[in-house]
Amino acid sequence: ASLLSFFGRNNIKIVEQHCLKKRTEYDFVLKLPSGVGELTYYCKAKAKKKVAESDVSAAYVQGQLRKLPVLLLSPGELAKKAQELVERDLKGLTFKQMEGEP
Repeated sequence: ASLLSFFGRNNIKIVEQHCLKKRTEYDFVLKLPSGVGELTYYCKAKAKKKVAESDVSAAYVQGQLRKLPVLLLSPGELAKKAQELVERDLKGLTFKQMEGEP
């Protein structure tokens, strides 16, 4: 439920929603408010303490397939290699650490 309250607090609208693994993994297509109007994003939400390089890569590929920028949400933090991958190679992927479970 904290995902929905996170979306509500940030004025994010859900366009599509898929539960992949109950309580631990979800896919969304979202409309995010921005200074230039609403932006459409693919969002992967994972309930993990450490988000691995493979999680980041998989989310990025899904975004590429949909031709959308990616928002990766997790209560955990990025593993060191995943952090490097996001900063160095994956343009169009944003990682956001959030409180609690998705």
